[in-house]
Amino acid sequence: MEAQLNAQLMSLVLEILKFNSSPVTVANATPKSTVHDEMVRCHFFSVMGLLLTSSSAPGTAWTPESLTALDELGLVLAPHPVLLSHYLTHVLLNFDIWSRTSFEAQKKVCASIVSLARKDMKALRGLVNVASLLDILSRFYGDASQGFAGDDDQKVVLLTSAQLRELRVVFLSLIKLLVSTDTGITFGETQAILFYLREQSILPVAKQNCVDVLQLLTTLLDAPIPGLHEHIHALGGHQFFFFFLPSSRSALSRSVASASTESTSKSSS
Repeated sequence: MEAQLNAQLMSLVLEILKFNSSPVTVANATPKSTVHDEMVRCHFFSVMGLLLTSSSAPGTAWTPESLTALDELGLVLAPHPVLLSHYLTHVLLNFDIWSRTSFEAQKKVCASIVSLARKDMKALRGLVNVASLLDILSRFYGDASQGFAGDDDQKVVLLTSAQLRELRVVFLSLIKLLVSTDTGITFGETQAILFYLREQSILPVAKQNCVDVLQLLTTLLDAPIPGLHEHIHALGGHQFFFFFLPSSRSALSRSVASASTESTSKSSS
């Protein structure tokens, strides 16, 4: 019952925002404040995120209508950047909420994030980076994540290996979208990818996870991502890969090392 009410809350918030953007009368409000202004002032989405995260019941009652409201909220809030950033930070990108929903609901949330990225990458780029997305991967969608159950009061929905990989691929595509812009990838973000690979490579159950991220990296190396080749060269080039991935482990690791060596040669010339 509690989970159902929380799910319906999303649709209710959407209806309020769509219905009323005119000045409102609220205690302690400024004379010309709107619903949006008051939601910012009261940290509405921060409170909403806490409510959805702290619910004692798993979020299995999310209906297609309440999940569709995620997309619509992004559109309705687009003209209000501060409120949009609050919504993204505390709700849409808060996987302490979504990890407790069904696989289908998590797919819908991931699709909503990718859709937003395609429509308004600037808004998303200001809130998330490669490191924060890799952190979500590590906590919820790595090969070892199936055993993660959270605190006693915050159980997550355990997924199959195939489901984990499907959602992980969506996040990796989001990372590609994130860095495939004029700003490119930063040194810190490149470092985050390499360190993530090294950390995951020592986990006995993280083989597919590493392969997926390595495939992303080879794709990025083949693409004109500003700064990537230079950053990898500064971090040790192919030596970094040999440090944690023996060349005998897979042909993929050798191909990454080869691409990195080429980038080193280009940088030197």
